Amino acid sequence: MPELSFEMLEEEPLKSFEPLAPGWYPAVINATTEETSKAGNRYLQIEFEITASDVAGRRVWTNYNVWHPDTNVVEIAQRQISDLTRACGLTSVPADSDELVGKHLDVQLKVEEGNGTYAPKNKVVAYRTAPGQPPVKQAVNGAAAADDPPW
Repeated sequence: MPELSFEMLEEEPLKSFEPLAPGWYPAVINATTEETSKAGNRYLQIEFEITASDVAGRRVWTNYNVWHPDTNVVEIAQRQISDLTRACGLTSVPADSDELVGKHLDVQLKVEEGNGTYAPKNKVVAYRTAPGQPPVKQAVNGAAAADDPPW
């Protein structure tokens, strides 16, 4: 008979998979992956990990249709990724999405209701620079911002 020779561990609290309440949350980008939809369209998926102490470790995923055949859908995805990139403190969209991994920002979540097949879930609806992060300086016609040193 196999022997078990250890003390019983402390009981862990149950983890909730209920959506987080709508609002702003500090987050870090954990991963970026290329996925394919059931319709066969490629898209970029970004995983955000919430870092607020009371819900730290919760994760939210957002899909960006940057390779969709409909140009209007692609434009929406490009606008979302541009907003995300600005919130991360970058001045241009990186050529490799993995450059976003490890970046801190705030994400605004809302609750997307379930439809019978899927349970309610969080959806990222906006981004902003996390407190303590330097704001992005915008160039004017390709020139440095007025308060940039000349070197």
